Amino acid sequence: MIPVYEPIFNGNEKKYLQECIDKGQVSSAGKFVKKFEEKFAKWANAQYAIATSSGTSALETALWASGISKGLVILPVSTILI
Repeated sequence: MIPVYEPIFNGNEKKYLQECIDKGQVSSAGKFVKKFEEKFAKWANAQYAIATSSGTSALETALWASGISKGLVILPVSTILI
C-alpha cells in the first residue's frame, strides 16, 4: 500500500487530537478550528479566515466570496497538496 498522505506529529499534535476526540470536537467546530482561523487570518493579513472541511468546499466558498455564482467553472476532480 502506498499512502496518499502520512501525518507528521512533531509536537503537541497527538495531545491536541486526543483532546478533540475526548471532547467530541472532531468536526468543523471547536476551539482548535477557531484558533487556526484566527492565526491563519493574522498570517494572511486578513480580517477573517474560514476553515473548510475539504478542498471542494474551499473552492466553492472562494467562488461564492468572489461573486462567481453562475456559469461554468472547471476544476480538477481531485487535488492533493503534499
